[in-house]
Amino acid sequence: SLIPFTTYNITVKAATTIGFGPASIGTLATTLQGVPTGSVMNITVTPTSSQIISVTWQLIPLRDRNGVIIKYNITYYSSRWMYGNTIQVNGSTTSVILDRLLPFTMYNITIRAATVIGFGPASIDAVTTTLQTVPSASPINVTATTLSQSTISVSWQPVPRRNQNGIITEYNITYNANQWTHTNTIQVSSSRLSVILDSLIPFTTYNITVKAATTIGFGPASIGTLVTTLQDVPTGSVMNITVTPTSSQTISVTWQPIPLRDRNGVITKYNVTYSYNSSQWTQYNTIQVDSNMTSAVLGTLIPFTTYNITIRAATIIGFGPASVGVLTTTLQAAPSSSPINVTVTPLSAKTISVNWQPVATRNRNGIITKYDVTYYSSRWSHGNTIQVNGRTTSVILDRLLPFTMYNITIRAATVIGFGPSSVYSLATTPHAAPSSFPINITVTPMSAWALSVTWQPPSARHRNGIITKYNITYQSNQWIAATAVGFGPSSAGALVTTLQAVPSKSPINVKVVPSSAWTLNITWQPLPVGDRNGIIVTYNITYYSDKWMHGNIIQVSGSSTSAVLDGLIPFTTYNITVTAATIIGFGPSSVETFATTLQSTPGIHPMLQSVSLVNNNTVKVKWQAFCPFIDIFLYITVPATPPIQFTATPGTLAATSIIVNWSPPLQIDQNGIITSYKISYWLTVTGNVTNNVTIITGNITRHALYNLSPSSKYSLQVAAATSVGFGSYHTPVTHLTHPAVVPNITESPRSNTVAAGADITMECRASGDPIPTVQWLNNNQPILPVYDMIARPGYGKLFITKSNTGDNGAYQCLFTNIKATSLSEIANIYVTDRNIAGFCLGEIMSKMRWPKTYNGYTATTRCPESIEGNATRSCYLDTNDNPIWADIDTTNCKSSTFSLVSTLTQKLDNMGVNTSQMVINTLASSTSNRQLYGGDIVAAVSALTKLNRVTNTTTQLEFKKLVTIQSNLFNLQNKEGWKYSEKFCQTNADTQDILSNLEELASKAIITMVNGTIAFNANNLDVDIYDLNGASANTDFYATGNGIKTSRIQLSLPKEAIQNGKFSKAIIASYKTLDQIIPNSPVNLSNINPAGSTIKMNSKLVSVAFYPRISGNLSHPIRIIFENTDVNL
Repeated sequence: SLIPFTTYNITVKAATTIGFGPASIGTLATTLQGVPTGSVMNITVTPTSSQIISVTWQLIPLRDRNGVIIKYNITYYSSRWMYGNTIQVNGSTTSVILDRLLPFTMYNITIRAATVIGFGPASIDAVTTTLQTVPSASPINVTATTLSQSTISVSWQPVPRRNQNGIITEYNITYNANQWTHTNTIQVSSSRLSVILDSLIPFTTYNITVKAATTIGFGPASIGTLVTTLQDVPTGSVMNITVTPTSSQTISVTWQPIPLRDRNGVITKYNVTYSYNSSQWTQYNTIQVDSNMTSAVLGTLIPFTTYNITIRAATIIGFGPASVGVLTTTLQAAPSSSPINVTVTPLSAKTISVNWQPVATRNRNGIITKYDVTYYSSRWSHGNTIQVNGRTTSVILDRLLPFTMYNITIRAATVIGFGPSSVYSLATTPHAAPSSFPINITVTPMSAWALSVTWQPPSARHRNGIITKYNITYQSNQWIAATAVGFGPSSAGALVTTLQAVPSKSPINVKVVPSSAWTLNITWQPLPVGDRNGIIVTYNITYYSDKWMHGNIIQVSGSSTSAVLDGLIPFTTYNITVTAATIIGFGPSSVETFATTLQSTPGIHPMLQSVSLVNNNTVKVKWQAFCPFIDIFLYITVPATPPIQFTATPGTLAATSIIVNWSPPLQIDQNGIITSYKISYWLTVTGNVTNNVTIITGNITRHALYNLSPSSKYSLQVAAATSVGFGSYHTPVTHLTHPAVVPNITESPRSNTVAAGADITMECRASGDPIPTVQWLNNNQPILPVYDMIARPGYGKLFITKSNTGDNGAYQCLFTNIKATSLSEIANIYVTDRNIAGFCLGEIMSKMRWPKTYNGYTATTRCPESIEGNATRSCYLDTNDNPIWADIDTTNCKSSTFSLVSTLTQKLDNMGVNTSQMVINTLASSTSNRQLYGGDIVAAVSALTKLNRVTNTTTQLEFKKLVTIQSNLFNLQNKEGWKYSEKFCQTNADTQDILSNLEELASKAIITMVNGTIAFNANNLDVDIYDLNGASANTDFYATGNGIKTSRIQLSLPKEAIQNGKFSKAIIASYKTLDQIIPNSPVNLSNINPAGSTIKMNSKLVSVAFYPRISGNLSHPIRIIFENTDVNL
């Protein structure tokens, strides 16, 4: 029981019974070593890291060492992980470092000391835990699920406990999009095992990792989990947009795709939106292009318009934001419409002021640089185009023709060219003095004191107004025409010599010198030229002696200025006068000159007493001889014989004209001055005289007869007249006209290709006998009077102003006379127009010519020939965005007869029923057998309305006419006139619905009924009137008229309803054509047709009215049965 490895001092002492004696000297002896019986003391374990524990201890008490401690075994063990080890250290060591331990792991540590014999007991367990460290593994089972375009759900399970290396305090979830270098990390507490990542980039593949953390830090991340967010609309827009206007209506657009980061998906398409704004309009439009395109061409744009162009890209989800707008302006084009509000005001006979407002901004298509103002008179083919600056909105047209109607149009131009012309504005210049004198002036001397003057008015072009009077200045032989404004220029002097007359004065400076008893020498000077009144052919020298009543007259040549009187009585004083004579007769005698012959033997001669002028046609001569005075008077009467040398020869047009020539009757037979001639001619057919024509001419001896029949035998005669009357006819002469000549085309119209808006003129000519008439054809059909045309015998001229594609065609002239017809060569007219997008093209429709018109606008044109006013027609887009024409609105077109109707209607206000009969008769004739226009129907409805208001009663005959008038309005040929009936079929101050008018007029009719009813039947309308007896009615009313029967309707009204309403008349009107006349009407009758679309009138219309009218409902119901006779329905 010794203590091992202990040195003992052993002494031995002996004892007796008494006790021990001294011990022997000590002998030292040491026990062998043994295993320690004790363990180390004061073990201290200190974790210095997550994998290291520092262990220190104190030696085993010496008592328990039992030898030399040569080594220690340090054992550490984690029961949790069943992990541990034993390390051995030198016996001289009292500390050791345990490493490679598991982090955050509780270890039981024991130490055993060993001697050479072996190990002693283990120490009491020293327990310690390694420090925490970052987890050595990542969370496991990481999953990621896409929730939306910007969210992903991430979940995981914790790090295996063995690898947690501490208490997990948090998790880091890292998501990374490599293509965008987009990385982010979010932290969540250790209590969470899932998270939703938001604000992600759409359509992006994310690498998601999760790592756990202790207080020391984070462990490794999990293996990346790849997941892609859903697509979204792009968050960015395309880049580097380039816009280039390529024309006035197109823009080229190019771009680069959206950056990948902003696409948010696969781009499937692009929307290119272009818009423009103004104070008047806004337009947006979008075209779509495929995703593989990065360019587009925008078309059908408005010229010279600034467009804001944006582009949006789309994924399958939708469109992203629009790009920043890029502005560009389309190139200029010619304006697409004309200047507006054109007003024309005549300022003077040769000037018109034209004012306008610029083309509507939307239709300018550029900067207006200039205007063309075109004025044209189709009557005179006179006109011109003047150009003014684009900033100008007025101009004064000068050098115009007075009293001339001008068609004035204005068109605007950009740098590209001119747009369409405005609708014609008509203006007539005021009257002016004629600019030319009368023509074909014929002056015929009727006597020495009278000239017969005939003329034709100045040519129509130079009249400058209505000729109101003429000034004939015969002092200067000039003719002047005048309008209300004044006189025009004088005609050129018409040189004509009046017939000779007797001289108005006598010779002058008469001197008489006696040369013997029987002779006197006489000298004189001729009359002043102005007094001669003709050519002096002779002089009469009258000498007379009162004393002896002796005298005589001697005649000498008119060229003489002296004479010798011989055979006189000597020594006799003679009263001598000299008288000049023309071929007409003698003028007055000179003042008496007294001279006495020298003395000689006397002689006796008759003596002239006096010569005096009684009047222009009578000369009284008195003389004294050896007998009483004798008075001689000369009288005028009709010619004693007809003209002589009468001939008839072919005229220039030998088939249709004759020239007749003749000479006056012999002078001796004229019995006065010939004043005129009378030509009579007739056609003799199989012995019968037909077409006797008499023409009275002036004092001429040649005349041309025109418009005669070819190959016809004419008889002709002529008679002469003095102021007293006509003498006898010349014996008839005959003339056979030549055969007719086929028309021969001498000029055909010419083909032409022009740009739209240009004016076109075509001419054609033909000869023939008779001269042929002309008719213009287009595509073998007569041309409607929508163009200005000149048509004269043998000549045609056609004006196409402001041409459009509707004028294209094959034009010809058809010349016709009684012999044959001839066609000219074809002129192909082709109008090109490159600006037609969005336009309704020009055309000729319903006898009217329509100009090209842009959609959304209304065209205006003249109503058909002889119809007053303008028609309108709108251009609009159909469901396929194609421009099409609407129906023609003729509510402003009125026939001249309906202008009279309107005038008479106005008189109804003042004259009332006194004018009613005239209005009814005028309406009856105006509406019968003719096509009515909208304006005609407006006038008729207005007249009927006013007639109804001023009329208290109508006769049976008047009402029959009213039914006929109403029937005429509904003739099928008037269908076009009813197209815009909503404009005038409304109850207002001037019009009442047309059915009510007729019913009320029927209620006022004083008529004789047979068996209580009367029928009025017309082509399109039947009216039946029934006598209901009012409060005295004793039977139910049954409608029995043919009109309602043919409509397959049975109608009845109980007598109680008649009695209570006191109805005296029932009026039933059956309309037969309204289903074809009245257009479909878009209405919203929710109580009848819930769809509210269109009510189509597809059957006859029956109107039923009871008079007098009552307010409120019928006391008993009316019964109406509609009978179906179609077994298939």
